[in-house]
Amino acid sequence: MAEQEIFNLAALAVAFFATLTSSFLAWQAIRVNQNMNHMPVVLEVLKPHRTPDFVRKEIAVWEELPSHDPKLGFFDLPEPIRSYVIEVGTYYQVLSYTSLYGIADGEFIAVQTHHRLLRTWDIVQRHVEGERKLRGARNTFLNSYEEFAERVRRMDIDAATQRLVRRSGKLMLR
Repeated sequence: MAEQEIFNLAALAVAFFATLTSSFLAWQAIRVNQNMNHMPVVLEVLKPHRTPDFVRKEIAVWEELPSHDPKLGFFDLPEPIRSYVIEVGTYYQVLSYTSLYGIADGEFIAVQTHHRLLRTWDIVQRHVEGERKLRGARNTFLNSYEEFAERVRRMDIDAATQRLVRRSGKLMLR
């Protein structure tokens, strides 16, 4: 009878190990699949950040916007700076949505855009506040951008970069 009990325990151990292994593999497959589904969205959203036209407009915002009264907000600015600041600001708002609402990995977005995202926020912040005053309420304009910029500012970008590199290395080994 002892041999039968040992055999049953061994079978139970093998079944338990197989269950653990298949659960782990299923979890990994779900995670990889989720990342693969998000990647086209992330790449599409990041596309303008790499175009010369967008970069030119962003630099114009950095250089020209501080010379305008913040009380003008965004929509009362003269052209072409109005169009530039609206395009650049709403671009970063959309990036912020993708991170804050879990569509894309916030660390990935932050590492890719850290310098320019924060520099642009620092330039537009006073005009965002001006626009909110014109609208009569605080939570009416570029709220997600503001929240994401503050998260990115507190983030250790070097550590986030290393986590992404380690994670990508694990994916490449599969």
